[in-house]
Amino acid sequence: MYEIPNLMRSGALDSASLPPELTIIPAGVAAKILGMSAEGLAQMRYRGTGPDYVKRGRRVFYRPADIAAYLEANTVKANQGAV
Repeated sequence: MYEIPNLMRSGALDSASLPPELTIIPAGVAAKILGMSAEGLAQMRYRGTGPDYVKRGRRVFYRPADIAAYLEANTVKANQGAV
């Protein structure tokens, strides 16, 4: 298990030096990326309909790849030629 927050507090790491798979986004920022309120995103977590997330204690975070996967899975393709 990674202890990244402790390393970041000590100054040994900064978020720019982390590999992308270890970067996490707070729930409030993820909600803004998805164009919704933090409360709406919390409801999606409760219902199990939102993107995958990471919990650290009571705090909720999202990986950028999980947000992108959620957006891709919920993209509706326009029906070309439909009237």
